[in-house]
Amino acid sequence: MDEALLPHTDEERGGWKTFPFIIGAIMGVAMVAYGVSSNLEVYLIKGFNVGQIDATQINGIASGCISFAPVVGGVLADSFLGCSAVLAAAVVACFLGMLLFTLTAILPSLHPPPCAPPTPCQPPMTAHLTVLFTAIALLATGVAGTRYNGMTMGANQFSTDSDRTAFFNWCFVSLYLSSIAGTTILVYIQDSAGWHWGFALCTAITAIAFLFYLFGRPYYLHSKPNLSRNHLMSFCREGKLLIRFLPIISSGILLSATISVQTSLTVLQALAMDRSLTHNFFIPAGSMNVFVLATAATSITVLGCTRCRLSPLSGITIGHVINMFAMVAMALTESRRLAVVATNTFSVLWLVPPLVLIGFGEAFHFPASVAFYYQDFPASLRSTATGTFAVVSGTGFYMSSAIIAVIRRSTNWLQDDVNESRLDNVYLTLAGCCLLNFVYFLLCAWLYKKNTENREPKREEIY
Repeated sequence: MDEALLPHTDEERGGWKTFPFIIGAIMGVAMVAYGVSSNLEVYLIKGFNVGQIDATQINGIASGCISFAPVVGGVLADSFLGCSAVLAAAVVACFLGMLLFTLTAILPSLHPPPCAPPTPCQPPMTAHLTVLFTAIALLATGVAGTRYNGMTMGANQFSTDSDRTAFFNWCFVSLYLSSIAGTTILVYIQDSAGWHWGFALCTAITAIAFLFYLFGRPYYLHSKPNLSRNHLMSFCREGKLLIRFLPIISSGILLSATISVQTSLTVLQALAMDRSLTHNFFIPAGSMNVFVLATAATSITVLGCTRCRLSPLSGITIGHVINMFAMVAMALTESRRLAVVATNTFSVLWLVPPLVLIGFGEAFHFPASVAFYYQDFPASLRSTATGTFAVVSGTGFYMSSAIIAVIRRSTNWLQDDVNESRLDNVYLTLAGCCLLNFVYFLLCAWLYKKNTENREPKREEIY
């Protein structure tokens, strides 16, 4: 972020001493956000009596808001309030959001009564959904001010590029660890001990995250927002150069949308499968995405340790191909499940190989996309560059809801009973979309390279 550090005379401020406090706040909110968003679809179905496909669409919209939120937080920090104020307000907002989530699980007046077959389930009232959506909005606000803004605040504590690079690397590792902990520990507690205990624990974690922030305040180097008119004019002028990036950016949106649809449908599949590992232990449906996260984290680490260096566009290309084959694998797995569901149980572990494949693809296209935006955007728009992936991801979540709506309206493949659905056909459709999008991406990449070579001397790409 292009923020000027405020003058300071205390040499005890800044540096690695601030790391545990800033990263503690970031990790606390991230763990809670992943723990809630990973299981939100299940909470809508079981806690609010929402139909499965409606829950999938609502989850897509909510995930889109959470993904877009860091961009808004970055703008507020850059132009109005500064990183520290935005980070503090965000953690407080997340705490209030989790307090509301907890109340929706505890108070009977804030959720519909549980289903009691054969009586039809009572759908949620407008007041129920209003409180729930307010809680989601507050959670998104918490993510808005901590994810990228927290990284920027942390980087501002250092004076050398090597320290900043090390800080960013530890940030990404911490975020992956937080996401894995959220989608396993917190989701398991929600499913086994009860929603109220799971959300209450999330509330406590957020409170601890705020304490981390407060304890570090004496050591922070604070920054002030950039309100310069010249800075705004420069942003508008160089922003016009971003038009040539739009085709490649748009190809990333559909890639993100297919993964979003897959993530939501995987939860529905898991709910209908045998999730027991032992007599007393089962895998929560909302935790299935941990196989994607763990594979991506491991693969990124291994790829980073190898001497093979791919250009960003090459990495994105490989990610597109792997994701396409992953959708085919998901279709084959679902087809096999439907063939035996009437007579036998089907273990949820059959979903692991396709999910691992998706995670492996993410290890290529996720860091490669960030590297491409950061490397090729104008130098004065680097903060915009790092936030571009959030825009792509958020738009992909919104598009996933639209894709589900179109398939639901034009076919009978999506029913509230997943055993009466044809999710295998949905996955094959997604694979077809991935193929067309891959061809589109190759065309966009070719045109981009051609235009870049005509505009400026060829330079070495660094991945």
